[in-house]
Amino acid sequence: MSLALVQISTADFQLIYDHMTQHARARKHQNMHMRQTRTKNKRRILHYLHAMHVAGLNLIEGTISGPGVYWHYTLRAGKAQTHLTVSAHVSPPNEDRRIQRQFLKEIMDRIGDEQAGRKGFPRYATGQFYLRRRSPGTPATHPNCQVAIANGVLDQRFVSRLYGWNFELLHP
Repeated sequence: MSLALVQISTADFQLIYDHMTQHARARKHQNMHMRQTRTKNKRRILHYLHAMHVAGLNLIEGTISGPGVYWHYTLRAGKAQTHLTVSAHVSPPNEDRRIQRQFLKEIMDRIGDEQAGRKGFPRYATGQFYLRRRSPGTPATHPNCQVAIANGVLDQRFVSRLYGWNFELLHP
């Protein structure tokens, strides 16, 4: 399975790109992020973090990371279709299917929330990892990044992008 099976229309791409470059909450940093959790023993635990950044004109770069999961991809607008290219991929088949099924829905839900003014600040749980827009972002040498890597929660390649993409990694 791969994200290449995900169909993103040119209209959907344009909505995502315009949101990241023009919406008040996203415009300053030209990024967007999502966090997916699952429940284990009645506790929320991280499933994965998904970070996206405007990398150029009609180009969005994204990465997804969680325990045992790493994806790196680009979305590029074409004249007739959107091109989704996966350049790195590590995850079990069940995660592939879930990410493939939820990919566009999660992005559109986040855009809808931000455009409606719903802030959706999470109740930070101790020991969990969260992303927040912030300039500059968190360098990969920061203790939060090092703990995430050492515990196998996030991939080194994911945390190395946080600084340049203006994301802060929180670990309350």
